[in-house]
Amino acid sequence: MKYALIGCGMIAPNHIKAALETGLEISALCDVNEAAARKILETIPEEKRAGTGRSIYRRSKKTGACRNTRKKK
Repeated sequence: MKYALIGCGMIAPNHIKAALETGLEISALCDVNEAAARKILETIPEEKRAGTGRSIYRRSKKTGACRNTRKKK
């Protein structure tokens, strides 16, 4: 099963820990603060990151939607 975390604030490490302990793969992180999402990403083992993109998403201030921040080729 895959897990996406929306909001990477101070409680996020607890959510990630619980998700990993129950065998979930992390498919996405989303936060208005990209640095916070990247900090959480660093705590997730590579093999527990779902999908091929292994991307971070950030919330668009204009639309309120989460979007992929990975650079397009």
